[in-house]
Amino acid sequence: LEEIALSQGFISVEQVCKIAKGYSDSTYGAYLRGLLEELRVDGS
Repeated sequence: LEEIALSQGFISVEQVCKIAKGYSDSTYGAYLRGLLEELRVDGS
């Protein structure tokens, strides 16, 4: 859901980062961190 919300402009990268921290050790948290890393690489 966060990936869609981010792509539609409903939430910011900073908000996704905060959400990912809330799921720290879960696979979903890892997924969100991977998404953020992709954005950093693509947005460099």
